[in-house]
Amino acid sequence: MKKTVCILWLLCTVLASAIAQQTPTTAQIMSKASEYWAKQDYTQAASWYRKAAERGDATAQNCLGNCYFSGKGVDQSDMYALAWYQRAAAQDNPDGMVNLGYCYYIGKGIAQDYDTAMSWLQKAKVLYTRARKKGADVQKELDRINAMSKKPTFAQNASPIPASFVTGEAPVTPASPVVKIIPPEGFPYFSETQLEIRYSVDTPPDNPVKEVKVTVNGEIQPTARVVKKGRSVTVTLPKDDSSISISARNNTGWSETEFLRLKWDKSKENLIRPNLYVLAIGINDYDQIHPPLKMAVKDMNDFVRVVEKKKHAPYENIYVTKLSDKEATRQKIEDELCQLAARAESTDFTFIFFAGHGLKDNKDRFYLAPVDANIEMIRSSCIDADRFSGYLDDIRGKVVVFADACYSGALLQGRRSVSSLDMQKVVSEMNRAKPGRYIYASSEDDTVSNELPEWKNGAFTKALIEAFEGKAKAEGQKALTTVELMNFLRKRMKEIIKGDNNRKQIPGFDGWNEEFPLFTY
Repeated sequence: MKKTVCILWLLCTVLASAIAQQTPTTAQIMSKASEYWAKQDYTQAASWYRKAAERGDATAQNCLGNCYFSGKGVDQSDMYALAWYQRAAAQDNPDGMVNLGYCYYIGKGIAQDYDTAMSWLQKAKVLYTRARKKGADVQKELDRINAMSKKPTFAQNASPIPASFVTGEAPVTPASPVVKIIPPEGFPYFSETQLEIRYSVDTPPDNPVKEVKVTVNGEIQPTARVVKKGRSVTVTLPKDDSSISISARNNTGWSETEFLRLKWDKSKENLIRPNLYVLAIGINDYDQIHPPLKMAVKDMNDFVRVVEKKKHAPYENIYVTKLSDKEATRQKIEDELCQLAARAESTDFTFIFFAGHGLKDNKDRFYLAPVDANIEMIRSSCIDADRFSGYLDDIRGKVVVFADACYSGALLQGRRSVSSLDMQKVVSEMNRAKPGRYIYASSEDDTVSNELPEWKNGAFTKALIEAFEGKAKAEGQKALTTVELMNFLRKRMKEIIKGDNNRKQIPGFDGWNEEFPLFTY
């Protein structure tokens, strides 16, 4: 028996070794591709570049993009060229960055966007400059970047870039529309059955688009007839390779049909989505604290409304508990915090939203005030920062707290007053270096937290809701991260407050040194 086992082990070892020897490395694949390219056998070169590109090699991805851009070895496609340049650039490949910047610069495969082009070109210039300091000959690449340093005044494709890179197509402005599909992130692979497809339509100003037709695997999809700038359509796809087509019609006629072929990513079929647990608290009418707040309960309800729309973006399920006014006692809040600790798994997210008062005792210790807070008995009737932090420590997964709170000793008309220096101290005490914990506070330094009827929310919550509704989304951005949210809050709240010195407010932020997405768009 032992002899048989030894023989089987030896056979397996030999077989594994043989297979390993037969599987070429990425370097070997790239060497093959270069050989075929030098022989001008572009079909074989493109095939080998694809093998390395699909393994994730950034150089190969850029080279495959060049194949599609020039039509060498493959059918010419601006869209596929752009997609492979995007993959290479995402891996900090400077050649891919320049080529992607060039596509934006002249509007190749995507709408012309000078600012985005410059962004990619500047990133590439930094990398090339570092390479030159190490002795690399990158002058040609730097010359290409410098050639695009000025905003273009030429027609599409009439470029000052070296002719070796330009395909030489003549600019055409047809009477009928021209449609371009913008490849989605991850192209050509997809793993969501609901997919947003963005596209552009070029049509003469005096001959606007009247109708757009979208098909999925040959079946016409319902779409809006009148199309605006920044066009997009959400389609439902089967869990299989699919083909999407888009065409547009104006008074002259229909455009040529633009196709997008996608591959279903089977590796993500069994992807486990996180659940989202939400504890939302809003208190206007306190038992003993006066005057009452006006917007806290509405803030809570509005926050819940926008969060509940994030199901499958990316959350599998969203479980919401709301406590408002009389429901938000200390006992009930602590019971719900315990429930979160019992329910949330390590892969889940928890959002805790609090709109109401914060209190401070004579030793400068801070407390979250439930509806039954007793100012004369703060320690026994409120939740101090240490206690609250302990509850957060018990909750598994990622925990995000949104605190639009006040300090009652400085209440003014129309304000949820907080000494922000104090609020930042509370935030820091709450955040005890637990990975995946983030705290967003309504104020910091010497600012106060404001609410006015014309805003229909507190300033902090108003900006927060706008971010969740998509106003924080940048071009090409697919998700809102913790840091991006903070940057948006700071910018947007300044606009809401409008620089009034009497209503200065800067949000506070504290969290573990880890950026992660809160939701996808």
